[in-house]
Amino acid sequence: MVRSGPDQLLVVTVPRPGSAIHQEIEQAMQGRGWTTASASQSANGAGMGVFRKPGREVAAMVIPARKPGDATTITYRLRQARAP
Repeated sequence: MVRSGPDQLLVVTVPRPGSAIHQEIEQAMQGRGWTTASASQSANGAGMGVFRKPGREVAAMVIPARKPGDATTITYRLRQARAP
């Protein structure tokens, strides 16, 4: 995990197609009480989902493998709400 200003960033790789991961991420986030603020996915599996809880926001960006056998990369960005 890396901190960048108010954000925390986490990059993971998984040996799965990007197209299969989007729905799993959304279901897991909603199962933990997050609401989906926005979501998009292209035909090749690339995309992004933004999820919110009071005072927090998580963006998950999926970058699919470029060739068979390579891993899909997921970047998570957690942002805390700014103080008033």
